[in-house]
Amino acid sequence: MRAFHGTRWYAVWSILNSKVLLESNNHALGHDFGEAGVYCTPEITTARSYGTPHELFGDGVYHRPIIELLVNTNERRRRRAHGGEQ
Repeated sequence: MRAFHGTRWYAVWSILNSKVLLESNNHALGHDFGEAGVYCTPEITTARSYGTPHELFGDGVYHRPIIELLVNTNERRRRRAHGGEQ
């Protein structure tokens, strides 16, 4: 199934470096989550709301990191609708 993951720019380096999405599991490190896990959604509008906008090039244009994924729904721990379908 195709899904999307909205994130913060500081996390992009970790994702590119490890080549996997690591679960959010530590509030002290700034992770934003209710239950530990990797959150994704079939709705790009939901992912957009989780992608943090940042002006990358000093040109007044803001960009949000949203990653398109292929997911195995058999591995899903839980389905939730808080903040959009996830």
